[in-house]
Amino acid sequence: MRKRILLLVSLLTVAVLLGSASDRAHAEPKDGALAWGLLSTELSTAGIFALNFGVKGWPNKGPALALNMSPIVIGIGAGVAAHYADIDARPAYAIHGATALGFDMFLLGMLIDGRNESDGLKVGTAAWTLGTLGMAAGGWIGATQVDSGGDEALVFFVAPMGGFLVGGFVGTIVGLFKRGQPAFKGAVVGATTGLAIGLAASIVYAITHDGDDQQGTPRLTERSRAMRPLFSWAGMF
Repeated sequence: MRKRILLLVSLLTVAVLLGSASDRAHAEPKDGALAWGLLSTELSTAGIFALNFGVKGWPNKGPALALNMSPIVIGIGAGVAAHYADIDARPAYAIHGATALGFDMFLLGMLIDGRNESDGLKVGTAAWTLGTLGMAAGGWIGATQVDSGGDEALVFFVAPMGGFLVGGFVGTIVGLFKRGQPAFKGAVVGATTGLAIGLAASIVYAITHDGDDQQGTPRLTERSRAMRPLFSWAGMF
């Protein structure tokens, strides 16, 4: 177990280094506020979910509920810090790609390993193998294939997260009405599928998107500018 965890940590480190050394990291503006803000929100939210499910007695009501809201503060804080410190966005893309694709492949491996288990889930060889391959591929894609600060960066973050949330919700509802299947497995299947669809869409968009339109203005970015005043108080834009 320790060797596998060390391998995953090493892959994340390589993703950061690859992102920092990428030609795009030096050719494009740093523009790291949104990237680091979204990444920090994403990772801290995953951590809070893990604590809620894995730690007995984790507070989920009363004043202590504020702990579960901490990802919002962490994300805004990271975005503000990245803005004022002028931190490069490229390593954030690499980390996001590695963790998102690695996590999705790990969930797929759990379903494969657990096909003969009562709850349908198991952490075994397939989970660790697919998770490791996913981290390597996702880190490379984030470091080398996503244009910084435009449509591709926005889609690269939002599509997987949206797919995961929607897929998990739909999978949970379907699982509740499917006899003979643990409800939690339905949520995992739905989340895995939704995350995979979101990742596939974001990766295809990053690889095939040619950047700006004929007027030289990214289409999605142009639309998103209308939302920027909502966040300007946080200093993220």
